[in-house]
Amino acid sequence: MARIRSIKPEFWTDEKLAECSIAARLLFIGMWNFADDEGRMEYSPKRLKMQVFPSDSMEVEPLVQELARVHVVQLYAAGQQTYLSIPNFKKHQRVDRPRASVYPVPPDSSSIRRGSDEDSASARDTSRGLATEGKGMEGKGMEEERGARGAPTLPREKRSFKMPEDFRPNDQHRDMASKLGIDLEEAFAKFRDYHGSKGNTFKDWNQALNNWLRNELKFNRGGNNDANGNRARQRKADNLAAGRVVIRDLGLAG
Repeated sequence: MARIRSIKPEFWTDEKLAECSIAARLLFIGMWNFADDEGRMEYSPKRLKMQVFPSDSMEVEPLVQELARVHVVQLYAAGQQTYLSIPNFKKHQRVDRPRASVYPVPPDSSSIRRGSDEDSASARDTSRGLATEGKGMEGKGMEEERGARGAPTLPREKRSFKMPEDFRPNDQHRDMASKLGIDLEEAFAKFRDYHGSKGNTFKDWNQALNNWLRNELKFNRGGNNDANGNRARQRKADNLAAGRVVIRDLGLAG
């Protein structure tokens, strides 16, 4: 669902964004409208193209790579799905009654934020040094912040999350359903309704659907066995009843 977002005046003079093409900058603004309230979305170049450039002929993926190179967006994988995060989204967007994201938390991006060459690194060090000299404790705070960013970080444990609204079976699910002889659309409808009503969460929804399909086959087989057993018991009862009738008739004849 698209959302109303704001643009700060500083956007137009941002030095990092100035390195990107005009189309990439426009795409970046469009992403804000379609990201959730924590600046995350499922990454789909085709969907982004339809959302931001519906009537234009252009490739979105190279534009996303431009934005990723200057670290204003971050691509990351969770399970078999790729997601996009806008790292400074909360810093620049004020959201009333924000909704929690249903997408996985991105990994710590500090390890990828390095200078592209020695000149840019030197420029940052110089600016920090000037801030330390001229601003006392404020400069010290910047140095401490740099030290915190440079410290090694432990990998975050992958968190469970609710089923994304646009989650759909992929090619792997279709292949599995075909091999198992399962109606994928019917099985997925049951899967979606069950977990949606329960509010269940998983770390990997693709794997959860794989497991559901395997169990679907097992449950169907169990159901067929039960039906066969019921039919056998009914035949046995019918045979006994017929035998009693024969015995009764023979008794009457004697």
